[in-house]
Amino acid sequence: GIDTELYHVVSISPLGSPFGSTSALSAHPDDPNHRWGKDFPMITPADQAAFVRLALEELGYGDLRAIVGGSMGGMQALEFAAQFPDTYKQCIAIACTPQTSPSTVALRAIQRSVVALDPLYNDGEYDIDNGPVDGLKTARQFGLICYTSKEKLDNQFSWERNPTTGDFEIMRYLRYNANKFTTGVTAYDANCYMALSKCMDHMNLGEGFASFTEGALRIPEDKELLLLSYDTDRLTPPEDTEKLAHLLEEHKREVYFEVLETQYGHDAFLVDDGAADLNLRISHFLDGGVHEVHRTIKQLHEH
Repeated sequence: GIDTELYHVVSISPLGSPFGSTSALSAHPDDPNHRWGKDFPMITPADQAAFVRLALEELGYGDLRAIVGGSMGGMQALEFAAQFPDTYKQCIAIACTPQTSPSTVALRAIQRSVVALDPLYNDGEYDIDNGPVDGLKTARQFGLICYTSKEKLDNQFSWERNPTTGDFEIMRYLRYNANKFTTGVTAYDANCYMALSKCMDHMNLGEGFASFTEGALRIPEDKELLLLSYDTDRLTPPEDTEKLAHLLEEHKREVYFEVLETQYGHDAFLVDDGAADLNLRISHFLDGGVHEVHRTIKQLHEH
């Protein structure tokens, strides 16, 4: 992975997050006594990348060895790579997409509809201490099914009902994670959830350019990219990133792209069981770039 004895790692809470960044929970600049709430501006991963750049400048960081991210963080990494090509050497993007597909937009739209249907949501004008918890719980449960694979769920949980409660084991798992998402220090704010969900819908390296190709080729030839996807990822399928990898390679960019096998789906990069495969590729990429990863993986397959 990333050797913290060798590299200094800076992690910035993304724009729109309820956990420490400017978001719907922040005070409105025109009325400091009230929060942004539902009026928080629409943001995109491109905006989040610009936000990261501003934060780095404020902290006094100049050139970066690498920009790294997974899922929404991977989207920000790609946008950063395109917007600020003079500030880094390498880019690592994991389980993400260079342009959100209609099928993924559809999944998130259903989640947002569920939150909006909760009476306590009140079109975003809810009491911060009495928000649309039921809507958020259901949206989270639906998300959990999308973030992992059928194989993982079928292998992990019993196929038989509990004889006492009549429930299936997976139902208890869904309830547990829904409660975790809406209570305590990790409780998510509904307006922040809606803003970040819409944000990811608007991922598109070609936005504002004549074509996707023109936008993607802002990443110059002297940069190296490590693009990793998972074969069971239903949220950002591998073909999304493969499209970008082929485009960049056709235009003489140095890219290593691979689809890693896992039963964990989209969230595989967060799971310890898959850490060895991920860390191997990241460490060799940082040490020796694209060619070093190719050499290492070739040797691995030969043995």
